[in-house]
Amino acid sequence: MPQRPPAPSFEDLLDSARTHGLHLELRDIYAVGEEREVYGAFLRGRSVPADDSEYWSGWLPLVKRPSPAG
Repeated sequence: MPQRPPAPSFEDLLDSARTHGLHLELRDIYAVGEEREVYGAFLRGRSVPADDSEYWSGWLPLVKRPSPAG
């Protein structure tokens, strides 16, 4: 049986995008626990400082870096 090549990493897939990306999130419930205050601020049109969140610490540098295509 032929071996499949390894799947590309998320970073490689992100780098291959040429026009735009889309993040679709489907949750049954929002505003739970520690997210309630931030979610409420978002619904009121206020800025939500993701830079302060440990949760986003690996994601933000990845999506903020310049496109390899220039």
